[in-house]
Amino acid sequence: MKERKTNNQILVPTDFSDVARCAVNHAGKVAKAYGNEITLVYVIEEGFLGGIFSKSQSAIMKDAIATKLEVRAKEVSEQFGVKVSTRVESGKVYKTIAEIANSEGYDSIIMGSHGASGLEQIMGSNASRTIQYAEVPVVVVKSSDIGKNGYQKIVMPFDLTIESRQKLDWGINVAKKFDSEIHIVYSDSDDEYLDKYAETGNQYIEVLQKIIEQNNLKDFDEARLLPSSKDLESLI
Repeated sequence: MKERKTNNQILVPTDFSDVARCAVNHAGKVAKAYGNEITLVYVIEEGFLGGIFSKSQSAIMKDAIATKLEVRAKEVSEQFGVKVSTRVESGKVYKTIAEIANSEGYDSIIMGSHGASGLEQIMGSNASRTIQYAEVPVVVVKSSDIGKNGYQKIVMPFDLTIESRQKLDWGINVAKKFDSEIHIVYSDSDDEYLDKYAETGNQYIEVLQKIIEQNNLKDFDEARLLPSSKDLESLI
């Protein structure tokens, strides 16, 4: 399998909500453990500012967001001792996040499972949609902050695509780093050939067994087939 090249940075979407703050803290802990850098990104939903504010008001709002991001970046950098950069983008939230990560070779995405209301609303269903579009590992966190020793449990969705196998390798490495339990859940892919090839689930189990043996893992939770992305949402 061809190794995916990364820019050694973690992309962290934020809307300044409490759960987004938790996601940033998770990213800080992971970045410190692996020597990563962090990019904080605020995505302004397509057409949101234009539908409410004038051009001058929109510019002022963007500047305010950028300033707030810089303040947060400085806090995170000082707290975890890692380099943190910022950017403000516009577009469909989940597509913009995924496209940035995919095209610029980000190591991973860490984001909250839901956000606030009003202007602070980039999370929510965008988390599960980002998982579907992103070619890089996506870590979704809720309101619980990361513990002193990292993650206790990690849930990894899995299919037979190359991207999914690379994400699983990443998840296993993180689990080893923090001595976490890893729960592997396999799901349908969008590829008709792959689905037909693995319709009984046997191929999933065989591939998982090989990955587990290669990584010297002692055991794993019995995997199960998820019929749709809605079932994945229930896990996050």
